[in-house]
Amino acid sequence: MYPTEGTSQGGSISPLISNVFLHYVLDEWFKEQIQPLLKGSSFIIRFADEFLLGLLTGINETPRNYPAGI
Repeated sequence: MYPTEGTSQGGSISPLISNVFLHYVLDEWFKEQIQPLLKGSSFIIRFADEFLLGLLTGINETPRNYPAGI
């Protein structure tokens, strides 16, 4: 029995829809909402459904400026 709704898992359209969705949800959110709040440099690297956030601080940043446990 084949599904009558949605996108099949492993189908050729599934990665395309995922990539478009993550572009607007993750990439744009990070660029527009998060980066302006950060003091240092930051970047996002995304490949398919995996991503890496890079958060860089200045050389004079000391650990006492962070909450306990970080």
